[in-house]
Amino acid sequence: MSNSISLIAILSLFTLLPFIIASGTYFIKFSIVFVIVRNALGLQQVPSNMTLNGVALLLSMFVMMPVGKEIYYNSQNENLSFNNVASVVNFVETGMVVINHI
Repeated sequence: MSNSISLIAILSLFTLLPFIIASGTYFIKFSIVFVIVRNALGLQQVPSNMTLNGVALLLSMFVMMPVGKEIYYNSQNENLSFNNVASVVNFVETGMVVINHI
């Protein structure tokens, strides 16, 4: 029973992952700026939207790398047990402290 609940929780997290990446990072800001610059230059489809989104994703990963490292180092210091709800809640709250400073 607990394995199926864990599987549902993990799959739910993976379905929300694109939304978290788009809303929790600078991806949207980079994408909007790139589209505005492309339109200001008078270019319609060069570079393509896929190229602009790829560059925006790479830049947002570069900008968010220090935050990811800090979350990783904090997670190494925590005693995380997925069987204990209080441990998971404490882990998420510790990670949110780092993200809220953005």
